[in-house]
Order: sequence, then structure tokens, then C-alpha cells
Amino acid sequence: MNANPSFPFRRNDAGIWETCSFENSVEQGIIQTLLTGLGERPMFKQLGCRIKEIIFMNEDENRDTLATHYLQEACEIMEPNALIHSVSIKNENDEIHAYVSFGINEAVKMKDIKVQLV
Repeated sequence: MNANPSFPFRRNDAGIWETCSFENSVEQGIIQTLLTGLGERPMFKQLGCRIKEIIFMNEDENRDTLATHYLQEACEIMEPNALIHSVSIKNENDEIHAYVSFGINEAVKMKDIKVQLV
């Protein structure tokens, strides 16, 4: 039986809380990490990611390097099973997205996700 809760939390048609696979749990943890600002959780001020501090900087390699560093730093605490390879932030049609390439634990297989930040 899988005990990882899905995010966002929701119930299935039978009224039971949905769960997800370990791989999906890590992906959801990365999304939660990106969307949680550092210090945003009053009881756990060390949790969160500083990526929102740089989303309005000019698009360049420095911003993406800094975004990758911030997410790696945050995932060490919030999602230690995620190995962040790269993060790029793109402005598309008045929406800002983070594109994250990551692996799980020591797995060679990389996965990419897209997260809307603003």
C-alpha cells in the first residue's frame, strides 16, 4: 500500500484521500518547495525557497544559475530525495514558469517539470 499523500490534497470518488507513487511524491515535493517562500511557514521558518526573490530579474544565465542554487538549497531540507540538475525561469504570455530538471536519489533517469510561479 502506498502512503504518500497526493498534492494538492483531494479525495477520490469513494471519498478516500488520494495517494501517489514515490516518484510523483518527489515531484510534488519540488512543486511545493518552489511555491513556498523562505520563512513563509511560521512554525518552520527554515523551510522554503528564495526563488521568488529573483523571478523579475532579467532573463539570463546568472538568474537560472541562482534559481538552480536556491532550489537545490531548499530541497536539501524540504525534499532530500530530489537531485536538482537545472532550473530555468521563463516569461511566457504574462506568466512566469520555472522549468526544473531533476533526478530521484541516485537514479540516472532525469525528469522535467514546468511550474507556474506567477
